[in-house]
Amino acid sequence: FFVVAANHQKDFLNFKKKIKNFYELNKKANFSQEINIFFLTLIFCIKYLIIGLFKFDNFEKKFYLLLSLSFLHGNTIDNIKYYHQIKLLIKKKKPKSIVSIFEGHALERVIFRAAKKINPQIKTIAYNHTIISSNHNAIFLRLGKMNDPDILIFANQISKKIYKSKQKNKRQKIFCVSKNKRWKNNKTQNTNYCLVAPEGLDSENVKFFNFISDYLRKYDDLKFIWRFHPIYSGRENTFIKKNFKGFKNLKNKIIFSNNSINYDFRKSKFLLYRGSTVVVKGLSESLIPINLKIKNDLQNNYFMDSKYFSHLIVEKPKELNRLILNHKIQNKILKNKKKILNDYAIINNNIKTKYFV
Repeated sequence: FFVVAANHQKDFLNFKKKIKNFYELNKKANFSQEINIFFLTLIFCIKYLIIGLFKFDNFEKKFYLLLSLSFLHGNTIDNIKYYHQIKLLIKKKKPKSIVSIFEGHALERVIFRAAKKINPQIKTIAYNHTIISSNHNAIFLRLGKMNDPDILIFANQISKKIYKSKQKNKRQKIFCVSKNKRWKNNKTQNTNYCLVAPEGLDSENVKFFNFISDYLRKYDDLKFIWRFHPIYSGRENTFIKKNFKGFKNLKNKIIFSNNSINYDFRKSKFLLYRGSTVVVKGLSESLIPINLKIKNDLQNNYFMDSKYFSHLIVEKPKELNRLILNHKIQNKILKNKKKILNDYAIINNNIKTKYFV
């Protein structure tokens, strides 16, 4: 086998050294390709710009204008270059199957199209390694035989169930490589610590801080352990100074953790989350999941598709203050723990995975 990857990771160079037969997708093309891509994207940009200008409906006008600008976006240009590079590799290596991570990005469809263009009989396999929700869109789109994968492999049961309920291409084969597990009955910690797990988005971090700072101005019964997403590694202090107004007054109540996540799990009783996958591991350690709902904002809840009672929801500080004292409702979540985790936990069975390739 051989591995093809784009440089999207901070530890990409270390990753390259560990794998033989490794090919890095290059953002640079030869001179003639660069010229061709430039004129191709410019033509489509002008085409949809003209269509948009002649539209009377405001929504359609905005749609076509944004579409025209997307052809000049760096990611679009990079994907066209990757398309040609993948075609050359498929032609040279002649693989019988190709596997791509499947999260809903355009590059994934580009990979499948490039492979089918060279060999219509090649087996295209999509691997979804995280959680999808019913709010996702791109991953459910049917874009034609050239662009859709032949086989979808999911790493957890809930994603498979959600995809199957919205599946548009009934010819696609769908599998799940996760397996059920005997979960430990960890005791809930009797502490006043709440672990905070924002996603790697500036806006999400600010939403959490605003809620927590509001809570701490009114109540004195919780301390918060804040774990930044790894994407903020090395620039946490700069981000705090720039975005967390009034943090100096809350230093004793908010702890920014550099400890292992298991250490923070052992210290905490609650876990305040929105879309972070950390909530699954937290529940496995018997933390009580509390979803932060933001008024007039789209629902962002990792457990939103669970059919079991899996989490608490808070929008105002007084709701959090009330729920942390409600042991009856907390125990109700813990009773469902095993069922929830068997749906959401990613327990890979690598021996089984290889048979699809």
